[in-house]
Amino acid sequence: MPDGMWGPTIPEVTAALPGVPMISRTSINAWDDPNVRVAIEKTGRKQILIAGVSLEVCAGIPVTDYATAGVEMLHGNDDPKAQQVYADLDMPFADLVWKLKNASRK
Repeated sequence: MPDGMWGPTIPEVTAALPGVPMISRTSINAWDDPNVRVAIEKTGRKQILIAGVSLEVCAGIPVTDYATAGVEMLHGNDDPKAQQVYADLDMPFADLVWKLKNASRK
């Protein structure tokens, strides 16, 4: 709701999504807004990741945390970016696993 009570859209978001129209809505659950639903359906995707400041009131979706979402996007730990993703998510146990794996190769 960029022109309503919640204030403008975060500038970093609009900068990262040039040309993507912002949908001003008043419904709590975005899926209840027909403009949001149409925009999502136009993508043709069967799965989407929605991030927000507050997710506890969103109905009809499995709520997850940022780390789970980041790891889920890898699809596998054999992805060349996996070690960096785990490091960026500040998951020390994963860093330890990578160190043990690399040490066992030597």
